[in-house]
Amino acid sequence: MTGLPENIEELLTELVEKSRDEMNIMVALADAIRRTDDQLLREVRSVTMHHELRREEIMGELNALASRLCALPRRPIAAQQRASINHQPRAVPQETSEPFAEAYVADPRAVPNPAIQAAVAATEYKGPGGSWREAARKIDDELEEAFGNGLPRH
Repeated sequence: MTGLPENIEELLTELVEKSRDEMNIMVALADAIRRTDDQLLREVRSVTMHHELRREEIMGELNALASRLCALPRRPIAAQQRASINHQPRAVPQETSEPFAEAYVADPRAVPNPAIQAAVAATEYKGPGGSWREAARKIDDELEEAFGNGLPRH
């Protein structure tokens, strides 16, 4: 029995050594995790910075595009063409039987032409609605007349 306290003392010594070794391994693992975490944080910050730079570049391009919208670049006009355009007399249509001839030169603020008013009134809807089947049949008849029978229309 005299060897029992010595065996216990020896086991305690081994336990302390293993505990120190495991503690050293844990510290090394914690340092490795901390280094990896710092590296990951640096990479995320780098990606964020590159993203912000690219975003600013894209926003600049979008702002440039927005400033140019509806503004086409102008072509330089030759001096002779410009002079002929500036001094070209306007052609005024003569009296015609066409009711809309005066509509193209009339001032939009002027009183409407009676011939135009009559033409518009003639095209306005008057009366009850027609049959959609009749309208579809008329369309089919017109297509057959224009393209012939038996041809695919799709």
